[in-house]
Amino acid sequence: MAMGLWPTVVIGLLPLVGWLLWWWNDVWYGFVMATLRSSKGDTKLPPGKMGLPILGDTISFLYYFKFLRRPDDYINSKRHKYGDGIGMYKTHLFGKPSVITYLPVTNKLGFTTCCKSNF
Repeated sequence: MAMGLWPTVVIGLLPLVGWLLWWWNDVWYGFVMATLRSSKGDTKLPPGKMGLPILGDTISFLYYFKFLRRPDDYINSKRHKYGDGIGMYKTHLFGKPSVITYLPVTNKLGFTTCCKSNF
């Protein structure tokens, strides 16, 4: 009886561990960005979820881009989820935190201010 209990416990804990990793990834990058804010204190992260560490949103990104070959549907699903308010969202792609912009105004802002910061 005890031998049959362990697989049940392990399988039951997998969703909990996945959720904790998902939550920790959001908290970790939120904390890192909070400590690295500009001196003005007005820096905020765009809406979005970071997903699981390392994987993040990579699987759905590849699904839309490589298998369905419909990248517009991927961006539109995020637009519907997070809205058109600021024209960008945060995610975790290919092991790196990323910000995806999808409005011309936010693209212009990103390209004009990128060269002014210290890399």
